[in-house]
Amino acid sequence: MHVPSPGDIPSTEQLLVEGGDARIALEPDDVLNKYGCQPFPDPDLAAFGSSTASVISAESFAAADQLRHRIFLTAGVEPEAVTYTRELDLIRRELLRLCGVSDLAGIEVVFASSGTDLHLIAAQLAGGTESMPTLVVMVDAAETGSHVPAALAGRHFSSRASLGDSVIEGTSISNSGAIEVVTVPIRREDGTPRAAADVDADFESLVSGAAATGRRVILVLVDVSKTGLIAPSSACVSRLQRRLPEILDVLVDACQFRISPSTLLAYLEHDFMVALTGSKFVTGPTFSGALLIPPAVALRLRKRPFPPALGAYSTQGDWPQGWDTAGCLDNVANFGLLLRWEAALEELRAFRSVPEAEITAFLKTFASAIQERLTHDPVFEPLPVSELDRRPLIKTASWDSIPTIFPFLLLHPDTHAGMKHLNHEETAQVYRLLQIDLTHHPASEHAGITGDSARLRCQLGQPVACGNRDGVLVSALRLCISSRLIVEATSQGGRNTAIIIARAKAALDKTALLVTKNVFKNETIGSQVSEDTSESHYLGQFIPLHYHHHMLMDKNRMGSFKAAIAHTVFEGAKVLELGGGTGVLSCFAASKARKVWCVEFNPDLVVESRRLLARNPDGHKVEVVHADAFHYLPPEPVDVVICEMIHSAMLREKQVAVINAFKDRYRRRFGGPLPVFVPEAVIMAVQPLQQTYDFFGFHAPIVQFQSPHAIQPDTLEMAAPVVYSTLDFTLPTSPDIQWVGTFSMERDGTVNALRFVTKNILAVVPEQATTIDWLGGHLVLPLAEALEVKAGNVIQVSFRYFAGGSLRSLEKNMRATVLDSE
Repeated sequence: MHVPSPGDIPSTEQLLVEGGDARIALEPDDVLNKYGCQPFPDPDLAAFGSSTASVISAESFAAADQLRHRIFLTAGVEPEAVTYTRELDLIRRELLRLCGVSDLAGIEVVFASSGTDLHLIAAQLAGGTESMPTLVVMVDAAETGSHVPAALAGRHFSSRASLGDSVIEGTSISNSGAIEVVTVPIRREDGTPRAAADVDADFESLVSGAAATGRRVILVLVDVSKTGLIAPSSACVSRLQRRLPEILDVLVDACQFRISPSTLLAYLEHDFMVALTGSKFVTGPTFSGALLIPPAVALRLRKRPFPPALGAYSTQGDWPQGWDTAGCLDNVANFGLLLRWEAALEELRAFRSVPEAEITAFLKTFASAIQERLTHDPVFEPLPVSELDRRPLIKTASWDSIPTIFPFLLLHPDTHAGMKHLNHEETAQVYRLLQIDLTHHPASEHAGITGDSARLRCQLGQPVACGNRDGVLVSALRLCISSRLIVEATSQGGRNTAIIIARAKAALDKTALLVTKNVFKNETIGSQVSEDTSESHYLGQFIPLHYHHHMLMDKNRMGSFKAAIAHTVFEGAKVLELGGGTGVLSCFAASKARKVWCVEFNPDLVVESRRLLARNPDGHKVEVVHADAFHYLPPEPVDVVICEMIHSAMLREKQVAVINAFKDRYRRRFGGPLPVFVPEAVIMAVQPLQQTYDFFGFHAPIVQFQSPHAIQPDTLEMAAPVVYSTLDFTLPTSPDIQWVGTFSMERDGTVNALRFVTKNILAVVPEQATTIDWLGGHLVLPLAEALEVKAGNVIQVSFRYFAGGSLRSLEKNMRATVLDSE
């Protein structure tokens, strides 16, 4: 087992986005994941999107950071799997206590990276055999999760499994018999809820039909769905369970965690398995899942052979004692999952300290105010939500009988046809616009959205498909209340209730303005719908082919890499290249190496690299692998890893993320030591400039790239460059790059741009006390506001961005101010 050293422990921000499938990865600008959440606090965000996911709070981040520090202290003292199992067991016990079910002896808790993983695990545990195949009956996936049916059916639902293995989405996770999944719609074609009796009848018919043919059945009861529904009814499920106890297992999808302790206890006492996540109502960071298994069900399932197919999705430490996981699961740590659950428990502790009467009073007041706001504005069409009725399982109603998700459609006044529904894409655009400060957005200024409304950044639940209205496919946004908001509202003796309601109404006000002012039409904002959407999610691997040909003609790049590879790769070595492009660097390595794996995701480049390698003497030693570099592992340990996903200032391409992910997967699979990396490190510097932006009389402050080996007549250096970051790829490397520093002006002039200098240390040559370097192209970004300076003035420069982010993500975060004279 790998015994880590302190240097092996990544930063808290990095751990919070590790240990999950591809959905946990940060989006192109590396600030937000696909759910619009970042891995560090964002106190200025009006967060009403907890039905999707949540941004971590300062308190939760501190709790996760403290746990990381405890892990740091044990590094080098004990195997990481031992640390992981011990800490996760503490979380297991506290979760049961905070859920109010610790007195029910024998409850088992299995942890997983997401709610989708929990569905996969439950189906694999409770599924039948080839002689007794399984039918899973669930509600429409639009109300639970698009990947849930695949997970229940025992298929990979992402290109990466939760523990980092590269998998093929849609393929079976095992050779066992297939599990059939059928879904029951709970909304009509127009998005309105179906009658509960009709939904129940469909479930009863499907379950009874399966029982008649000798099939085992897993019935999934969703409580609460994405749009706030419960289906099928508790009464229906209870009837089926009493009638068919030998063939029916019940899984409660409570991944929203919008249930009270009394409801959870009732489900467990009726022998229902319950899936919970800490990332939605509880507002922990994405992803954290827990499957609660009742005592009698756990006893029965432990007697069955453990499903070996779960090896890519679970570790031994995720399971309580008594499960025969040896030989099926690796004994490794998933510290990302551990920290995310610690953060979620910090929120749950605070929520459980609020008396139920105060929770109920606030929720009633909030629901009344929001429903009135939605009902009386023609821009909104509230989506009907059925009563949250859990009878006869629950005799006395609790706070969870009050709605906490408020779905609504958007309508826009059409001059010819009256009010017209926004379609899915238009609704998604509104959703994205809500999350950014529109103060300087040109469309916002043109529409007259200014002041507080423009500045407000708010998050609602992502659009959910809700049928067809007059030929328009519509989706509902969701304004959601969370445990964190309840804690805030009920503090100060409840005096903060008005503040939370006002904040929610402000979010709806901005939504209405975006619709009525037409800002949602044909706008591209931020990284989510700009340059990054088309390519950066795939690590910049779709750079056009002709650009790769241009790189072959770059003598500086080619010569430096050839020298570094010749120095690093020894005779008979095994080499992996991540992001191989034309295969040239793999070919350089093959002159000495015994075997080279060249990984490339772009199918055009796969064809091109194979064509070119076939024309070179050592090309036969290179195996071109068509795979995503983020997820690929070689079949055996390697000596050298080449990864040239490098861009100026480490932007756009995912060098840092790819290497970090590789090191984590590699250690889990092969242990240590790690291979040597080419390049080994990167040094980045920044320099203030006076840059000419006159193009034949046309003034255009634009992004520019400059050759580091050419004189730039239109560039005046105002001070010497200063190093702001050094990334050593042999060590844990945080993608979060931030800097505040000062420069003393060397001359009078105007500071209107910053130049970013990137020096790549391709190899260290200790015997000569030197390095083999490659100086990449300089990046020049214009400042939003120019500074007039005198020689001797001191200016302060600050910026923050994520490695792999868009150019815009750095440009919009650059600040420069004059401090004083020396």
